[in-house]
Amino acid sequence: YEGSICCETPAPTIIVTDQPTRLPTVNPIINPTQMPTSNPSPKPTALNICSECTNIPPPLFVSEGRDCDSKPDLLLIRCTEEPWWVTNRYCERSCYNAGLGYEGSICCETPAPTIIVTDQPTRLPTVNPIINPTQMPTSNPSPKPTALNICSECTNIPPPLFVSEGRDCDSKPDLLLIRCTEEPWWVTNRYCERSCYNAGLGYEGSICC
Repeated sequence: YEGSICCETPAPTIIVTDQPTRLPTVNPIINPTQMPTSNPSPKPTALNICSECTNIPPPLFVSEGRDCDSKPDLLLIRCTEEPWWVTNRYCERSCYNAGLGYEGSICCETPAPTIIVTDQPTRLPTVNPIINPTQMPTSNPSPKPTALNICSECTNIPPPLFVSEGRDCDSKPDLLLIRCTEEPWWVTNRYCERSCYNAGLGYEGSICC
């Protein structure tokens, strides 16, 4: 009609249609999700701050040498339906990881140490970190260091008997086991200093370069 300028969105009608008028929400959401999630978020605490959860097994598990992860199927019952289990919060972390966390439990990623000795203990940083540490522990312990752990050029002078027989310090390694540690005259003269050091029987204060 004369003077009519219709907007794209039609005005609401009194007749029910299969295409109702779209009206904006009162409080629009910023960046809404496209579809609802199938798994709802776990119940948060007041501030949703994680904590170090324990993972202490019940006494029966301890007596049988089992830990909280040895029988996952039991957690389905114990973590939710056993009052004595829930009251003591046994296997708190394992229950949480299984999606059966106790009320108020939000466990941080790094588990707290358990009371049972495990072959994979929790890794905690050292108080004084080491610069350039070794990747794996060595099978042979390091010799006793000096105050400043500074190496020196060690001698390897054989005793007179070895010289007279034309032998050197490495000709009879089995003798070093006795000579380097139990022969006072040998130790006093520091015979075969390097060979003793290489055999892990270094003299006190010797750190050979």
